[in-house]
Amino acid sequence: MTEPSDIPSVQSSPPRTKRRWLRRTFWSLLTIVVVLAALVLLGPTLISTGPGTRFVLALVNHQIAGTVAVDDLSAGWFSGQQIVGLTLDDPQGQQVALIDQIDAPDVTLLSLLRGNSNFGKVRVVSRELHLVQYDDGTTNLDRALSTTAAATQPPGRSAARRRQSQPEPLLPPDLRLELELTGSRVVYAAPQTDAVELKDLSATLRVLGPADLAGSLKAHVEQAGASGRIDATFSAQDAFDAQGRPQFARATFNADAQLQDIPVVALDRLLDQDDRLLLLLGPVLNGRLKIEGHDATLVAHSEHLEAYAVLSVSERVMTVQPDSRLRLHVMPGAWAKWFAPPDGQTAATLVDPVDITIKFARGSVRLTEKGADWANASLKADARVS
Repeated sequence: MTEPSDIPSVQSSPPRTKRRWLRRTFWSLLTIVVVLAALVLLGPTLISTGPGTRFVLALVNHQIAGTVAVDDLSAGWFSGQQIVGLTLDDPQGQQVALIDQIDAPDVTLLSLLRGNSNFGKVRVVSRELHLVQYDDGTTNLDRALSTTAAATQPPGRSAARRRQSQPEPLLPPDLRLELELTGSRVVYAAPQTDAVELKDLSATLRVLGPADLAGSLKAHVEQAGASGRIDATFSAQDAFDAQGRPQFARATFNADAQLQDIPVVALDRLLDQDDRLLLLLGPVLNGRLKIEGHDATLVAHSEHLEAYAVLSVSERVMTVQPDSRLRLHVMPGAWAKWFAPPDGQTAATLVDPVDITIKFARGSVRLTEKGADWANASLKADARVS
């Protein structure tokens, strides 16, 4: 007869708890992967909905000092992008831009994530753009698009940092773009001057890489009751190197720009001339600049100016061709502005208007990457004062 054992029996059971934990982990990970994949695939669709659009705008507005709002946004991984009813306000809540529509049919989200700079055709329909220049030279557009950190940073520090940094390329090396811009109204306001208004604006820009640029601009110009028109086309070959850095001295330009009754006060304020151009030229300016390769012809006339110049560029030297001429009808006010002596010195005072006529025999100036070397220019001309 067998005696009962004092050792308790041990029954083997499968590690169900461990298997359940592994099973739950597997299905949890699979669920996360599926959800993430769905979010990635449906991301553009979600962004294009009202809540998704508001979420994206909240991220954008957190990064800039101004405020962006849109009525409708359409995005796609493999399709083009569209924005309808875009507004941009400055930090004070004043409207800077109102754009009816932006169409970018050749731009996909996937190409943007890859850093592709081939944007293809982009069409912008702008209803109103209101630019305001402040006394420090910045504009409301600068302040609206600045980062929140830059908006609270003293201007002097950021400017000093920019001066210390190395200049960067102006264009991406692989940039491709066909931009079409139409706008009903563009207003530019500067200190101590009437606002300049552009109406019926139409502009194009074609970029087939930094070495191949072309564009056009048409608009009516109005200021303080004066009305004029600008009509210009241009193309530039080799104006930028392969890295997108400017090299204008090596470029070949073709352009045809016509100015009709352009208010001079607008140019005066834009160039910060303190009425110098207005007193020298008169209230309106007409002219035409035509550039063909390395040759250029300039014809301009206003109430006090008649100019005709033929210029040519060869081996980085710009030459003024014979028969180029300039006539100025100088008023006493213009004389005082342009020939004002340093403090404490006296100068000749012009009592009556005079005519200054200059006929150029020849002249030349060397072009550098920084501009014309006027300090070492040579000129031979016949000047008469009457």
